[in-house]
Amino acid sequence: MYSLDINFLNDRPGFRQEPKAPRGSAPSTGKDRTIQLIGLGAGVASIALVLGFWAFIEGDNSRLRQEEAQLQSELDGLGKGVQELEAINAEIQQIQTQVTFFANIFNTSLKPLSALLQELREQVPVGVQVSKMEHTLDKAEGDEIQSDSPWSIVRQEVTISGLSRSFDEVNDFVLTLKSSPFFVDEQTELVVAELVDNPTAIECDKKFEDTDVTCPPDGFQLPKVVQYTITARVSNAPAATMLAELQRNGADGLTTRIKTLEGLGVLER
Repeated sequence: MYSLDINFLNDRPGFRQEPKAPRGSAPSTGKDRTIQLIGLGAGVASIALVLGFWAFIEGDNSRLRQEEAQLQSELDGLGKGVQELEAINAEIQQIQTQVTFFANIFNTSLKPLSALLQELREQVPVGVQVSKMEHTLDKAEGDEIQSDSPWSIVRQEVTISGLSRSFDEVNDFVLTLKSSPFFVDEQTELVVAELVDNPTAIECDKKFEDTDVTCPPDGFQLPKVVQYTITARVSNAPAATMLAELQRNGADGLTTRIKTLEGLGVLER
């Protein structure tokens, strides 16, 4: 047997229920679309901003790379200029060294023999006789050699010998030589000093010939004298530092050359 169920409530006005839309498929309103468009625009703007900033950075990097290349090129040019300047300075220094070397050849530390003899004439005491002066040139050693003077490799010495009336006069002579700018104080010394017979020969006047006068008288002797030997090392001071003394002793040629070099600015005192 069949049964039929009829629901009349659905036919009543105000009671009909609208079917519910399934979840997740609610219709979009205008406000939702605006929000979506704003979000989309913000995303696009962010991307555009990032791309623009990236392009700016790339452009700035390119400019900096160009400036770096230009600066590097300028530095390379400056480096070549510095090398050329250093080469020129080295050449100038070499020329100055050569000029100084040749100038020092003229600015000799060797003293002219004529100037040394004149110095002895002026320094010898009255009671001292110089009978001989020996002049020697030897090779210098050790501290005697000066790097700025090619003549310092030569040692110049004199040996003076003669007679004196007394030991005191010989000592005075030695002290006088020590104080002279032409000789080295510490290397001027008395080597020998001894009493000897006076070697002076006595000659009698011819008017005493064929007479009873004995000439010289019997038993007559001249006073003994002191025979001495002095060695002295000549100063190795350059001529430019002793210009006045050299000129005073008559070394005109040497002093003229030194003055000429000083006038050219090659030598300085």
